[in-house]
Amino acid sequence: MKKKLFLLAAVCILAVKPFETDASAAEVSRQTAAGDLSSDKSRDIELPGLEPVEENEETKPEDGEASQESEAGQPEKDGEQIQPETDAETKPEKENAETKPEDKQYKTSLSLSLLLYKGDTASVGIRYFNRDVYHVASSDSSVVKVSKEGRIKALKCGKADVTAVLENDGRRDELVLHVHVKESSYAKISSHGEGAEKISRASQAGLEAYRELAPGGTLKLKVSQKPADSEIIFSSSDVSVAEADSKGTVTAKKKGACTIRILLNDGKNQAVYRVRLYVKDPQNLTVTNEQKDAFFNDSVMVGNSLGVGLASYCRQQYTGFLGNARHFSAGSFSLMNDMRPVTAASLHPAYNGVKYRVRDALRVMGAKKAFISFGMNDLNIYGVQGTADVYQQFVRELQQYNKELEVYIISQTPVRRASGRLENGCIREFNRLMEAYAKKSKDVYFIDIFPAFLDSAGLLASQYCSDGFCHLTNTGYAVWTGQMKQFAGKQIAKEIRAKDALATVKESHLKQDYQTARKMVKKMDFGELRTKYMRELDKVKGKLS
Repeated sequence: MKKKLFLLAAVCILAVKPFETDASAAEVSRQTAAGDLSSDKSRDIELPGLEPVEENEETKPEDGEASQESEAGQPEKDGEQIQPETDAETKPEKENAETKPEDKQYKTSLSLSLLLYKGDTASVGIRYFNRDVYHVASSDSSVVKVSKEGRIKALKCGKADVTAVLENDGRRDELVLHVHVKESSYAKISSHGEGAEKISRASQAGLEAYRELAPGGTLKLKVSQKPADSEIIFSSSDVSVAEADSKGTVTAKKKGACTIRILLNDGKNQAVYRVRLYVKDPQNLTVTNEQKDAFFNDSVMVGNSLGVGLASYCRQQYTGFLGNARHFSAGSFSLMNDMRPVTAASLHPAYNGVKYRVRDALRVMGAKKAFISFGMNDLNIYGVQGTADVYQQFVRELQQYNKELEVYIISQTPVRRASGRLENGCIREFNRLMEAYAKKSKDVYFIDIFPAFLDSAGLLASQYCSDGFCHLTNTGYAVWTGQMKQFAGKQIAKEIRAKDALATVKESHLKQDYQTARKMVKKMDFGELRTKYMRELDKVKGKLS
């Protein structure tokens, strides 16, 4: 009996000793897994697919600011800072099939659009958070590249989302920039916060982005994720520059800089986002005087005695005025005279000592553009409709003899004194007929200079009239050529915008960009270049996404 008791005791001792060892190891393992948040400040929380940003001088707390930053980075309750929970205070409950741990993470998300042009840069960032982990990534790095510090670079046309995430201690804040990259040969955007108004370090805690707007422009801020019962407050640091309404629509009012603050508060926790806004004049396309002059290269100015005066005025200007345009005009010349045989006595102008009909002169001179001013000497012969009909036949003949010739019909100028049908009412109607013809004709354009010469009585203004009838002074020709340059500037601008829009969709293959490009191309006058661009758009259409 004693032997049996001894063996039983020995078995109990062997059983108890290993049990105590396992319990001690489990306790050590549990404590190690739980960790101490107050001592393990360097631990990073990594997000799938995103690279953590290395801590730099900007994100490190400075001396004397630890308590201030901790207040900004930690939620508060009843006016006191909530301390991280420790193992002594809480113990994890044992999970079973019926009990699942609740997701108590505090999550917020704000999104906004951002337009960039190829080569532009912008920024998204974080300011003065303590022990928080910051990540930033692009959904398509071939379109938009973003550095660990949040520096954004537009590489090619298209769309991509840049997402900045701030996550730590049970909270996750997300800022999403919907970036649209386009092509522009004149506009550039660079938003990094330069020149912004100064705001306190403590109030800067949170994610922030930078945006530009023109006065009158709007920006929509969308909160796509927030805790239940959260209050959302949109505010502006300077409502005279830009204001934000309760729905997140920001309206730029005047030039300047301000900060749009977005506060999400559920009574226990809060998240703060900021958009540093710069209101600037729009970057309009500016066409230089040199570009306008170059528009008239390889052109010929054709006309009557008014054309002779134009040639004289141009010779008095600087070298390169209206490009290298040449002139082919003669006194009393008209549509009727051009149709007559060329003889020594005919009124046909001469080029290099040889008289030609207009169609032949343009071919000999190698003209690519013809700026024509006819009608003054024909209205009393053919009448308004008859002159328009003859003029249209004349233009068609020019293009038949000169392939790819662009014809620019210059409107007739007003008269100061009427003579038969040569009066301003008939001239207006004649100009209207020729403008309508140009709109429906390929490579035919209409330049309306008539209104620029009128005085308050609707007559040719005296300062522009040299003979009390219809001929012009040099001041009048300054108006004439000024109107031509203004037309050239508008044409150049249309072509540049259409070219940029076409380049954008050819690279992005986005339906939105295709619609924009088509709109820009259709704004161009009906000509060979417009036809070419439309063909290129048709090729892109099948590749749209």
